[in-house]
Amino acid sequence: AEVARAETVQWRYLDGMIRIASTDWTGAKETLERALALEPDHLPSLAAYGEVLFHSGRRQEALQVFDSVLLHMPWSITAHALSGLILLESRRFTDAYPHLEIVNRMVSDDPWSYYHLMECLSNMPGRSRDRDGVERAMRARFRESELPMELRERLRSGEIGDD
Repeated sequence: AEVARAETVQWRYLDGMIRIASTDWTGAKETLERALALEPDHLPSLAAYGEVLFHSGRRQEALQVFDSVLLHMPWSITAHALSGLILLESRRFTDAYPHLEIVNRMVSDDPWSYYHLMECLSNMPGRSRDRDGVERAMRARFRESELPMELRERLRSGEIGDD
């Protein structure tokens, strides 16, 4: 019974998630590849595999995986968040914006979602007013003492975008 359970896609997916939680990227990759070998269209495993690729530095491969996931699972916060970050890092601001905006709406209690959206808008011509609106919303939502230290320092230094 133990062997049969270990060979189900759900079991492999859960094992992969445990390995992701413990930042065992190699183990998670192997486990999730086994899950996808059992069921190539298992979207939760595919999204988790994309996350492993992201954290393993294989950003463009992760972006392709997330594109596939979002075709069938457009509510995947992980796929939107990591796609937005990859596109932001690649300076593809117009492509990053929809992902980051969705994340900000879905996870409004995360100050980093506001920051990444502000960073994106700061680099898009003609969007400074929108960027200022996002910053006002963030400051209305969080007291400065509630923000992570790194984020407070970035905001104080004006380290957002290229402006």
